[in-house]
Amino acid sequence: NSALSAVFYASAPAQSAPITFMDPRGTGNIHEHTPRQGSVVVFPSSLFHYIATSKSETKRISFSCNFPGRTNDPWGETSSLGLKL
Repeated sequence: NSALSAVFYASAPAQSAPITFMDPRGTGNIHEHTPRQGSVVVFPSSLFHYIATSKSETKRISFSCNFPGRTNDPWGETSSLGLKL
């Protein structure tokens, strides 16, 4: 398991679907991030996340990775990052 995840957008056309994050604690908080070419998004691996189908005819190219860490308390380990949902 990992503590942090990240995605790098090498190519992100204007109509690219956003990455959506949902708080796994059941608060109902949702955050969408619209990708931009060259951007990097880092987030706690424990966040539920998904990408909807893109409406662009041009391919989005992204690379994702996970960073290892203690996962017995994923919120405690990443709470100082300041991610607001």
